Amino acid sequence: MWAMVSFHKGYFFIAVGGAAVFAVATVLSSYGVQLLIDDVILPAFERGGIDFGTWAAVSGLVVAIGLVRAVGVVVRRTFAGVANQSTAKTIADNTLSHLMKQPASWHRQRMTGDIAARAGVDTDAAATILGPMPFASSVVVLLVVSGVWLIMTDPWLGLFAFLVFPLMLATNILYQRKVDYHYQVAQDELGALSEAAHESFDGVLVVKAFGAEERETERLAVISRRLRKARTNAIS
Repeated sequence: MWAMVSFHKGYFFIAVGGAAVFAVATVLSSYGVQLLIDDVILPAFERGGIDFGTWAAVSGLVVAIGLVRAVGVVVRRTFAGVANQSTAKTIADNTLSHLMKQPASWHRQRMTGDIAARAGVDTDAAATILGPMPFASSVVVLLVVSGVWLIMTDPWLGLFAFLVFPLMLATNILYQRKVDYHYQVAQDELGALSEAAHESFDGVLVVKAFGAEERETERLAVISRRLRKARTNAIS
């Protein structure tokens, strides 16, 4: 994981910073709502009105918190996407450079489609993990800040909330272990489909000469169905 982050640390940590700002602003929004209720709404009902300065200050604070939260979201999503795409490009360039250094005998022992899948699809899949990481970091910050806020507000409620965290973590780990196998199978099937497609394209004249279009179509259809089933199992 750190090896992929190290390719473009600047983009990644800017995204993490934006995610942290979003998390803190989310918790602060509850404080803004509290001020709005305690200093604006309740006094307006009790006294029949409030002064303009109090209303403007509290409303401005709520709007400012919302704007900061929005900026955090934009920064997180923008730079997370840039980090993801930049890392995928760097890994693909490094992979292609490594493949180009291999001798001709090494390439003859491998199918063109499999090499193309490793250089293209696999590199994209490897870098995809970077996209959700800033959001995951914002979840951690949100849990910590909101947990502290809950304890300060109500110690028993805060302690109960903290007891839920290990259960959530265990559930996520269990889910990840169950879906990892299906994602690996789906990735292997995608490589098999790329390999078969390149074989068919490379030998299209031979296929036409022997009248094997239907057989080749059925072969690709079978592999496509296996890939569809593997992808469905991975996300269901």
